Amino acid sequence: MAQALSRGQGPARAWGAWLLLSQPVVIAVQLLVASRWPGFDHVRDTVSDLGSQASPAHVLMNVSFVVIGGALAAGAVLTAPHLGRVPAALLLLSGVGSLAVGLAPVDTAPGWHTAVALPVFVAQPLALLLLGAPRRGTTLGRELLVAGVVAAAGSTAFGVTLALDTSGGLVERFALWSCHLGVALLGYAVLRGLLLEDR
Repeated sequence: MAQALSRGQGPARAWGAWLLLSQPVVIAVQLLVASRWPGFDHVRDTVSDLGSQASPAHVLMNVSFVVIGGALAAGAVLTAPHLGRVPAALLLLSGVGSLAVGLAPVDTAPGWHTAVALPVFVAQPLALLLLGAPRRGTTLGRELLVAGVVAAAGSTAFGVTLALDTSGGLVERFALWSCHLGVALLGYAVLRGLLLEDR
């Protein structure tokens, strides 16, 4: 364990952890952008709608997608020794997808938007579940599992709403916001060395 902990020390771990910890910032940005759009409904309308040209602050929303996605991708790379290859790769894929969402708004590039958004709804919940399952006997593991299960359920429900062409904004937020919070928890765990200590 001492060897593992020593291998995990250094600025890369700290930078990576803080990048993961930054993920919930995008929730605050979403709430801010939504507040600038009279009539926006968090139950009915999707997060992607905030990046469409109908949104008064769509530029801010799309920039935040790019920034937070880049932060997630970089954080996954920098903390890969703590997360493990597969969870880190899943978070990297999700980060790249989130970044690309900001470059392909739902109204101007709907096909690309759907394609790049898919990893965000699949890879992120799976990463949380893979990290939580081996640690289910710990508080950290249980919290990661809860975040992963809520995210997976929200993603599934959101997919159903898209297939049925019904309102899915609320379940989409369950999926995405639980991922942002779960990844921030990972950042805290990496910063404290908790993921290495329980191996």
